[in-house]
Amino acid sequence: MIVRSIRVALTLAVIILSLVGCVVVPASQVQTSREISAPLDLGEGRKIAVLFSSDFSPQTSRSLGEKMVDCIRTAVRDGVPGVTVVSQEHFFAAAFPGLTPQQVLIRADTIPALVARLELRQRIDQAAIDYLVMVGGQIEGQSYGGLLAPAPVVVGGWDKHAKMSATLFDLRHGGVVGSGAAEASGSAFFVAPFLIPLGGGVDPDAPTCKALGAEVVRLLGGARDRDQR
Repeated sequence: MIVRSIRVALTLAVIILSLVGCVVVPASQVQTSREISAPLDLGEGRKIAVLFSSDFSPQTSRSLGEKMVDCIRTAVRDGVPGVTVVSQEHFFAAAFPGLTPQQVLIRADTIPALVARLELRQRIDQAAIDYLVMVGGQIEGQSYGGLLAPAPVVVGGWDKHAKMSATLFDLRHGGVVGSGAAEASGSAFFVAPFLIPLGGGVDPDAPTCKALGAEVVRLLGGARDRDQR
């Protein structure tokens, strides 16, 4: 009986050590891209608005959309200090006074028609908001797990892929002038011998969101660089 217990303990130790050795699977490097389709003209003291709209990006959850907005606002505040990022509330109060975001249909095909209206054009000009950044993204993933017999060890994990984008509209005519994107994958294993969790992993959400903010800064920075030359 004692010998059998020792053998079970040794077997369990080997299993746990072998599993813990491959617990963390690093996230793949964040892949980024950006494109400028028209010259940007963004002077000192000008403003941009960063918004999430389920009409613009129906596949994006509200929590993810708000997270991307925060990432871009932080990146622009730190990377392009001469540019002000207005909140969604500020933008709607300036452009659509008396209306809520739910009452305004903002999509890629409606933005040009909206800004072509004279009264809206005048309000946007008065507010000095030059560009509108619309965000979109999706996070896909799956989890798995099970009991490793004969030892009481629960193993599991998850795989996740994050893909985020930002589209830049010129509010003076409503056309798309640039875009940026970022994506990455991450995985993790967990091992819970005797219901004591061990393990870790790399979540791709945060680095992908941060990389998207950096791409928007580069888009806007191109305009600032031309102004300063």
